[in-house]
Amino acid sequence: MSKFYHRILSEGAAINDATSVFTSSRRLTGLLVHLSSAAATSENFTLSLDSGEGSAWDVVLYKVDLGAAGLADLAYTDFNLPILAGDALKVTYANTDSRTIGVTLVLE
Repeated sequence: MSKFYHRILSEGAAINDATSVFTSSRRLTGLLVHLSSAAATSENFTLSLDSGEGSAWDVVLYKVDLGAAGLADLAYTDFNLPILAGDALKVTYANTDSRTIGVTLVLE
């Protein structure tokens, strides 16, 4: 199966981004995040599933406090999660420190 990348760029603003609703099944295999410098403010970076079945099936897939962890880079490649037709993925981060952030969701 071919790879598909959903990329998000924030140049100092908050991130509240969702993929388009998937029209066919995919598999989430990775999350890559780069900040221009480590976060200083304690706030969560969150990746969640917006289920096509309704909010009762929405779930947080990954959450990390980038400020508490002092992270500028994050690579999480242990996903092997089916994403069904009708589902979407959502990324949120307040970005109080106004960092430039690049996020890549890796799917197959």
